[in-house]
This record gives sequence, C-alpha cells and structure tokens, in this order.
Amino acid sequence: MVDTETKLAEMKKRIQDLEQTVKEMETVLNHSFDGIYVTDGNGTTLLASKALKRISNVEPQSLLGKNMKELVQEGVFDASVTLQVLKEKKLTTIFQKAAGGHLALSTGCPVFDEKGNIIRVVTNVRALNEINQLREEVEMTRKLNERYHSELTKLRLEQMKKEEVVTCSKNMLEVIDLAFKVAPLDATVLILGESGVGKEIVADLIYQHSRKERQNAIVKINCSAIPKELLESELFGYEPGAFTGASKQGKPGMFELADQGTLFLDEVADLPLELQAKLLRVLQEQEITRIGSTKPKKINVRVIAATNKDLEKQVQNNLFRADLYYRLNVIPILVPPLRERKEDIPLVACFFLQKFNAKYDMQKSLSYQTTEILMGYHWPGNIRELRNLMERLVITVNHNLILPRHLPVYLGFRGAPVEPPVMSLKRALEEVEKRMVLHAEKTYKSTYDAAKALGISQPTMSRKLNKYRDKR
Repeated sequence: MVDTETKLAEMKKRIQDLEQTVKEMETVLNHSFDGIYVTDGNGTTLLASKALKRISNVEPQSLLGKNMKELVQEGVFDASVTLQVLKEKKLTTIFQKAAGGHLALSTGCPVFDEKGNIIRVVTNVRALNEINQLREEVEMTRKLNERYHSELTKLRLEQMKKEEVVTCSKNMLEVIDLAFKVAPLDATVLILGESGVGKEIVADLIYQHSRKERQNAIVKINCSAIPKELLESELFGYEPGAFTGASKQGKPGMFELADQGTLFLDEVADLPLELQAKLLRVLQEQEITRIGSTKPKKINVRVIAATNKDLEKQVQNNLFRADLYYRLNVIPILVPPLRERKEDIPLVACFFLQKFNAKYDMQKSLSYQTTEILMGYHWPGNIRELRNLMERLVITVNHNLILPRHLPVYLGFRGAPVEPPVMSLKRALEEVEKRMVLHAEKTYKSTYDAAKALGISQPTMSRKLNKYRDKR
C-alpha cells in the first residue's frame, strides 16, 4: 500500500513538473516577437503563438487542430511552408499571405525521429513590412554613420592642414586618428618610428588636442643632444650652489616648466641608465627633487616620449630599464616610414614646394617624371630628407619646372628622357592628383574606401574618376 502511494505521489509530481514546463514553454513562445507555428508530421496545427495575431491578423486559437491543407483550401493562407517542408523534407522559406492581405516571410524547419520520419514542422513567421522597416532603419543608421564619419574626417583633415600634417595614406591616417583619440586622455604615449618620420608633429598634434588644463605648456627636450652630465639638471633642476658653476638663483628643470602641461622626451632611448631610474620614479610618484635639495615637489605633467630605436631590443641588451619601458609604453604609436606610404610623397613634396616658394618668392613646380622618380626612391631620411631636398631644389634650380636632371644622382635618375613642356603649378598638381586618384581606385575595393583614404567625399571621388579616366 505504501509503495503504491509513493508511486502515485511520484507520478503526480512528474505530471505537475510537466505541466509547469508546458506553461513555461507557452510563455516563452507567446513572448517571441516572431510568430511560432508548430504542426505534427501530417501538417495538423499543434501550436500557434500570439504574435501571429499581429503579423497575419489571424486568431491563433482558431488554427489549433486544423490541417494546413484545410487552411489553404479555406483561404486562411494562400500557401503553406509546412506543406513544402513535408514534401521536400528540408528547411524551406517562402512568402506567405494571410486572408487579410498581410504578407509574411515564413521559414519552416523539419524535426525528424530516429527513423528519419518528420514528426514536427516548426515555422518562424515575420511580417514583411517589419523586415522592410528594419532594413530601412539599418540603412538610415549606415548613412548617418557615413555622414558623421565623413564630417569628422573633414574636420580632422582641416585641423591637420593647420598643423602641417599632410597625408592621404591609410596607415598614416590611422596614426593620426589614434593621436586624436588619445589626446584628451592623460595616458603616457610612446611614439615610435625611424628618424625623420614626423614623431614630433604627432606629439604636437596630441598636445594641441589635449584637455584645456593640459595645454598650459609643451616643453621639449632631446635626450641625445644634451651631455649626460648636464641632462639630470636639465630634467629635474637644481638648487643654488648645488654644484660648481651652478646659478646662484638655482634653476627649474624641464619637469617643473612643464607643470600642468606636457613634456616631450625625444630620443628617450638615449637616457643614461641612472637617470632612467629617476625618470621612472617621477612618472610613478608625480614628484621631482632638484639636485642639491631634499624636498620633493609635486608636479602634474603628461609625458610623451619618442625614439627611433627598438626599445624591446634595448631592454634585452640591458641598455634600457624594463620597468621604465613598460611605464612609457602605455599607448604606443608607430609612425610608418615614408617608403611605406608612397602615395604621400607627391602631397608632401608639393606642400614643401609651396612653402619654400612662398619663403623665397619663387614659382617652382615638379614635372611628372620628377614626381615619378621621387615616388620610386626609398627615402631613408623620411619626411626630413624630402623637406630638405625641396628647399634645396627651390633655391638651386634656375628653371621654374624642376626636371629629373636637376635631382641628385643618389635618387637613381639615369639618362635624359624627353621632358614635357613647362606647365603651371596648378597643372602639375592636377597631374599628381590624377595619379593618386587612379592609384586609389586600383588599391581599394570601393570608391567609398578610396575616397576615405584620400580624405574626400565619395561623390567627389566618383567625379574625379570620371574626369581622369577620359584622360588616360
């Protein structure tokens, strides 16, 4: 008797658990935004979620127990994805219209038993007008993002021009974008790159766009240009009479001068090891102690460091402290060499050409062949080397058009090709623009990406392509 009561209690508990599970499943299905429709292996309706009322204007309860063939014959639906699934025995999607004219996208999925027979068909139903609305919203969001990105790019390019940042290459634009992103933050930045790539320009860009309270001053010091015995006093300052030859008034160091502002440590890899330890303490404690003093002084300085050396190798060779390296390397920015952004060469050359034309009251321009040679050179001295060459050419060339024969031999020019007639600076710039536009078309997958790399709008890119394609 006891065993029977126990079994009955267990069965009652199982039934209650099953009923609770069924209720939970019905709750989940009825809260699904998409309509859920389930039939057995013969197409007879077992379940229809409440969302079908919104999507097809058909009462879900009126469908229960009815076969899909019957519902199609009665005109409740014009077609049935369930019947197609039963026929084809695979996942199927169709457009389905209810009696009220409501159009929906229905996807039916077969459920098989162990013998491969279909025992259920589960259909997901979504209103087509809602899909179209969602697609329109996504498209609108995409266009807004493109518009905001285009406006932001335009503003940044205008700001870059003011600060003499000339580029259209993708990798350099990424560098500039990162500089803008970290500028408002107080994080330490380590700028890496070969000599002459423009590390100081990136540092200036970060400083110009830092928070207002960080714009008190930017103090720059080249760690390789100051004798080691004087570098400590230059960085941290000294008290009156701290050493022989010291000023009687004492002197503040670079860190004090940069208080509430930014300190740019160029060629930081050349710091002596003993000073590296002191610099690490300053960065961690935000306080300095002048030479000859025992009283530390609190400072609030953002540090931007730069080097053309491989600091990781310096650390491995015990030439640079590992702890200082990791303290400086919070946000690394690698500035690519000019040879890795050849599309910038004509832009940078013309920029400096115009600058030195204005400085020396000249009207020099580059021939197309000259520009070709400049783009083929590897530029070990990077931007600095190109800048110096442009100044030299403006001063020394007697003609307004700079030809290949006017270039230094090391640039690789050989022979004397037939030169084009003298052209104006406007025409020369147009030739350069043509080359860059056509090059961008080949490099990027779409006119949008090409326009983004060149810093222009997509319609402008298309217009210029149409213009220059006819002139090839």
